[in-house]
Amino acid sequence: MGYLTVLSFCCYFRPSEPLKVRGGDLIPPLDFGGHHFWSITLHPIDYLISSKSSAFDETLVIDKEPFLSLLGPGLHRLKMLRDADEKVFQFTPTQWTP
Repeated sequence: MGYLTVLSFCCYFRPSEPLKVRGGDLIPPLDFGGHHFWSITLHPIDYLISSKSSAFDETLVIDKEPFLSLLGPGLHRLKMLRDADEKVFQFTPTQWTP
């Protein structure tokens, strides 16, 4: 839950948004093309559920700032633990809210 809180702060997530992120939405850095950072795709078109502003496939770069580079290993672990269609954070908003 602490990791979700830090990630929510860094990405400016709306309250329920991070609880919808699935394993396939976490995009690791690539070995080519100069893409060295983790990304998250929000509201993938595959699920046909748009954002509040009716957008699909919004992408956020996660660890671009040096102090956020610590998030990379955690994102890697979360991606490895979940299937592409499985929610990354498996708890309810009530459990997350103090």
